[in-house]
Amino acid sequence: MNRVKNLPVLLSISVVLLFLISTSQGNPCSAPNLGAAHSGAPGEVNCAGCHSGVVNTGAGTVNYNIGDASFHYSPGELYTLYLTMMQDDVNQFGFQTTALKSSNNTTAGTFTLTDTENTKLLYGNNRVYVGHTVCGADAYPAGSQQWSFQWQAPDSDVGDINFYLSSLATNHSHSSYGDDTYVQTITLSPLQSVTLVIDNNEGWNLVGLPLEVEDSSYAIIFPEAINGTLYSYSDGYNLETNLILGNGYWLRFYNSGSSTVVGIPVNELTIDLYEGWNLISGITNNVNISDIQDPAGLIIPGTLFSYNSSSGYSNVEELNPGNGYWLRANNPGTITFISN
Repeated sequence: MNRVKNLPVLLSISVVLLFLISTSQGNPCSAPNLGAAHSGAPGEVNCAGCHSGVVNTGAGTVNYNIGDASFHYSPGELYTLYLTMMQDDVNQFGFQTTALKSSNNTTAGTFTLTDTENTKLLYGNNRVYVGHTVCGADAYPAGSQQWSFQWQAPDSDVGDINFYLSSLATNHSHSSYGDDTYVQTITLSPLQSVTLVIDNNEGWNLVGLPLEVEDSSYAIIFPEAINGTLYSYSDGYNLETNLILGNGYWLRFYNSGSSTVVGIPVNELTIDLYEGWNLISGITNNVNISDIQDPAGLIIPGTLFSYNSSSGYSNVEELNPGNGYWLRANNPGTITFISN
């Protein structure tokens, strides 16, 4: 008899527990189907327009990385964007972002989706946005969510471009209380072209490509070079027609002179090294060998050599733009040049 009388009480407790668990976790794919114009851009609301609290006061973190996070863009370049949100015990996150010209707040560049399950394009206010889908807001396990998508810069220099982001960490209660809104604006400035003059000696020279250029043919970069004399090195010499950033080359000239190269600066570059001797080149600015990032200790000390057709090889401590160098490594791996 007692067991029968206690059964309704036990059932009631179970129902309450199930309700509390369901409420705290929320139903999957239950995020609101948000429309456009909630990015916090000029003339728009952000997530705090519908959710309580003061923006950017929550306990979470938001990392919005555009390309290499250098805060610059190169016209026509395609960039991958990563948005990561983290906040303890939160199992639903959301966002909306747009890219606008700083000069007139009109759309700049083109967004492309790489994950249609979790992100979507939205249109409104004559602007284009990327945001989460109803299922893309769910975090399993709770505590963080990441989205990725792509953006292609305009084909020409349009001045500064502002990326507006409004994001939300929610308690999944489907009310406007207990949620945290985070907003930020990231400004990308156009990379400006620079001009470098690269000197050469009569005869053989070690050369490299110091800038991002539209046409990397040696006939364009070094128009005075002798035809058919560009050689790379990888288990032997290989005849080439185009130069690649970070690679060094042999190239022959009839006379001493110089070449003028116009392009976009290269401020950071990671290159592969093979065990043994490598023919490499640096970036747009001078780089001291002590400033090269070599976490694996691949570079054998005292093995960076330049070449002059008059004086031969010289052991050097610095890589100059447009020149090639021999460098010896004790194992295969990567090193990184960073401009100071």
